[in-house]
Amino acid sequence: VRFDAFVESSKLWADIEMQTSDGSELDIRARYYHANMDLDFLEQGQPYKDLKPSYVIFICTFDHFNMDEPVYFFRSWDVEKGLPLDDFSYKIVLNAACSPDKVPEKLRAFYAYINDPTKVGSKLVEGIDERVRKYNTPEWRERLVTLEYMIAEAKEEGLEQGR
Repeated sequence: VRFDAFVESSKLWADIEMQTSDGSELDIRARYYHANMDLDFLEQGQPYKDLKPSYVIFICTFDHFNMDEPVYFFRSWDVEKGLPLDDFSYKIVLNAACSPDKVPEKLRAFYAYINDPTKVGSKLVEGIDERVRKYNTPEWRERLVTLEYMIAEAKEEGLEQGR
């Protein structure tokens, strides 16, 4: 399932990424996604105050931090003084693999769905499931393949043919 989404509102930006395997350099990718949002939405010469709060949200089917917590929330801090750096960039890692009894009530139906897509237990999850079914088709997946990915595939194919 391709579950990646971008949300833009008058108050914030959010990049939501579905992750089904660890080792995906989540920490570094979060930095990259924040940088891309800033570059995409702040025109040259525009004041920095025009930057909106931005969120990178990873929905994981594994516990990247191995602490059995349902949600990990990150922002920038001075590590010695505990002072926040109000750069309005936030990272959230949702751990759908945590112990079920630790999942906050508001996330239970969603986590159940992530772990078993046949469990559609709330209006929100019904809406998500409807979108997943609509866009998880071969034709939509083909549309979502990026030029970079197509180039990488063509290069690999060329190398194989050359061998």
